[in-house]
Amino acid sequence: MEIRKHLIPVVIAILLVAGCTASKETTTEKLPPPGFTAATVTDYSELDGCRYLLITGDSIKYNPTNLDAAYQHHGMVVWFRFKPVQMPTTCMTGTTIRILEIKEAVR
Repeated sequence: MEIRKHLIPVVIAILLVAGCTASKETTTEKLPPPGFTAATVTDYSELDGCRYLLITGDSIKYNPTNLDAAYQHHGMVVWFRFKPVQMPTTCMTGTTIRILEIKEAVR
């Protein structure tokens, strides 16, 4: 009976420590540099008037006017800086932007 009183807190402590270290190991994705936004390039060409959109983790859609061909790959994760622009487009979704700088995300 004496051993059980001491064994239960030890087992609980071991489980708590093991649980904390496991969650740290699963966080491997890097954050974008300051001033950059992370997004996934998504092919919207089946939607009338759209081409590639940049969609963030929060589901915010950006319609870039100057996405370089090197980044026109569905599923590519990128980091980019942008400026919103006021101009008519045929794409009826997303905020129209001009990309100032873009690079493939480091994972």
